[in-house]
Amino acid sequence: MSSFPPPFPPILLSPYSSPSPSDFNHFFTNYFEITLEASRICESLLTNINQARKNHLRVKKAINRISGGGATDELYHLLHKNLAFFAAQRNPFSATNPERFLDLRESHAVMFQELTRTCKKLKRRTLTIKLIKKSLASLILMGFGALVAVALAHCTAGLAVAPALAVLALVAKKMRRLERSCDEKRLEGLAAKLDVAARGVFIMINDFATMRMIVKRLEDEIEHRRFVADVCVRKGRKETLREVVREFQVHESCFVEQLEELERQICLCFLDIDRSKRLLVREMVK
Repeated sequence: MSSFPPPFPPILLSPYSSPSPSDFNHFFTNYFEITLEASRICESLLTNINQARKNHLRVKKAINRISGGGATDELYHLLHKNLAFFAAQRNPFSATNPERFLDLRESHAVMFQELTRTCKKLKRRTLTIKLIKKSLASLILMGFGALVAVALAHCTAGLAVAPALAVLALVAKKMRRLERSCDEKRLEGLAAKLDVAARGVFIMINDFATMRMIVKRLEDEIEHRRFVADVCVRKGRKETLREVVREFQVHESCFVEQLEELERQICLCFLDIDRSKRLLVREMVK
């Protein structure tokens, strides 16, 4: 599981310092590392699906030949042999460590929280800067208006206005400094990047939650089939073989549909990861 740096860089706490993209590199680095790990899990699941289909197909062929009216001793022997092979094979989905799913989910959840929290702070900072600029602009305008009124009312306007001009010049200097160091567009750009990354992580959380449920169902179904096949192999009677044929046929369509459902979900996850990464890269090169 990735180790996350402090969620909010100290540079953002300074009133006159502006964060740069490099201050958030740890967020983007972790994001791309998490998407890479997610892609690897999806690839391993596709391998598991392929293996499950191969194991299933070997038994299915023998069952289809018996169901087609050719229930000879030779075919029953072939079915018995294939069931023994099937029962001896390890469940492909038991190789998918549940802790790996949980670790990835925890990484996703932690990063999503950090991204959304930092994004909100950036947006609040941008809003604060805009309000400060508006306040300073209003202050300068009111100050010059007051100076004009004083100048018109007094003959010694130059002496009366000089100290106030110095104050206003200082305020204007501070405002220019704020404008140079705290560019709202830059802050908005950083917030947009973090927002895209957060959305991508949120989508992955949902995708993997769905995949985890399907994987669990498939693992249980295959374990049940292996148990039935093992019982049949140990008993070795034709009556038991016929029961296995009926058992496999009843759950055939459901098992195939679950494999296809998981395959579709994995493809959807790949598409979501790719789309989120492209959106983030597009924001980063702006």
